[in-house]
Amino acid sequence: MNTAITLMGAGMLALSAAGWLLAVAPRMAGRLRVLISLLLLVFAASTASQGFGVGGVGSELPGWQQIGQLAKLLLYGAAGFSLLSLYLAPVRINWGGWNGLALYGLSLALAGAFATVPGFAEASIYPTVVALIGAVVVQYVRHDRLLRAIRWALFALCWGSILYWIVLPEWATSNPDALYNNLGAAYETGLLAQFGITQRWHGLIGHGNGLGYVAATALLLGLYAPARLHRLFWERAGLAAALVCLVMSQSKTMWIATALGYAVWALVRVASQPPVKRALAQVVLSAGVVAGLAAVTIYAPTLDGADLTLTGRTDIWAITLAETQANPIGGYGPSLWDEDYRNSKGEGYQWVGQAHNQVVQTLGQSGVIGAAGLLAALLTLLDMAWRNRHLTNGASLALLTLLIVRGISETSLRFGLDIGALVVLTIYLVVTATPYNHTLRSPSEPA
Repeated sequence: MNTAITLMGAGMLALSAAGWLLAVAPRMAGRLRVLISLLLLVFAASTASQGFGVGGVGSELPGWQQIGQLAKLLLYGAAGFSLLSLYLAPVRINWGGWNGLALYGLSLALAGAFATVPGFAEASIYPTVVALIGAVVVQYVRHDRLLRAIRWALFALCWGSILYWIVLPEWATSNPDALYNNLGAAYETGLLAQFGITQRWHGLIGHGNGLGYVAATALLLGLYAPARLHRLFWERAGLAAALVCLVMSQSKTMWIATALGYAVWALVRVASQPPVKRALAQVVLSAGVVAGLAAVTIYAPTLDGADLTLTGRTDIWAITLAETQANPIGGYGPSLWDEDYRNSKGEGYQWVGQAHNQVVQTLGQSGVIGAAGLLAALLTLLDMAWRNRHLTNGASLALLTLLIVRGISETSLRFGLDIGALVVLTIYLVVTATPYNHTLRSPSEPA
């Protein structure tokens, strides 16, 4: 049964990847087709090796470790094709904001040499590798076409997650016996339990927070890459699926991040309106802010201990920052919050795999060296998102808001060879959009 579950989930992910490839490949140069194929196989192979669901079903399959190794080889193969493309490119590469992400990954790797527990983790350089691949891809593919295709892939993941819940609901929802059940029943059932909805979906992603992240990205991406009229039905079906997944993921962080993303987008749109319409829109937005504050005020007295500590995250932050104080230069090292580290902190921390905050994780893992890289990445992103706010119809600032807000309770720029890398790549593609790569054609694409 476990094997069948994992293979079904891997097949759904592979189908979404294939849909992306089929939509984009005809518009690409020959060598870029290979690059995109390698990149998609990375996500499919790695997710298959990790399995679906909280229990990590894939880890029980024979040969799953070899699949994970294959994913790594494919990623480095994609990076190799990127380097080759950089060397052979007939045009000058416009790095845009990709250099900030690349620098962040390199800073994590460098900090490992000065850490309390020195070491090197392959995951540290994934941001650099993704930045390298992204910087090359945008030179040959129009942003709007690439992002529209990615959005269909995200829709496919949402459709697949709903199908997964219909076929095997016990595997598509949070496991009450999971390691993090010490946070209380409220974490398992979610905020909607008071309305009779006691399930938290994780679908094909493996965790509700991850599913909410994918769904929110698909929704906000529509601000920049709307569907064409002849696909309006499927566009609406995708939007509905993404909205259902966002709600049923019961990720409060993603709910807030999505709402703020749309609010930022609305502010950008309002700023470009005539005075009368702008004044009316400002009144509506102000009313929305007041309503939001009122909802928070009403809800606050009902918070329990887990909510007040962000489901235990404040304790994790304190432990992580203590490692920064012990070694401000290089932090604890890449093994922060690995299995051995968790075991050293006691039984109550077995569910922790990260510091659950981007800044805290970076400081604890790599000290001021990593923090400098993170600052460079964020400043570059802020600069590019602001410059491109009109070019992207406000989507650059909306998606950057999503990335930053998620970083309060998760580590947005810390990802493995999984769908998280695709989401970060997608957000960067929007934020770093320029007129240059809006109009550039690949050698095989007709004018």
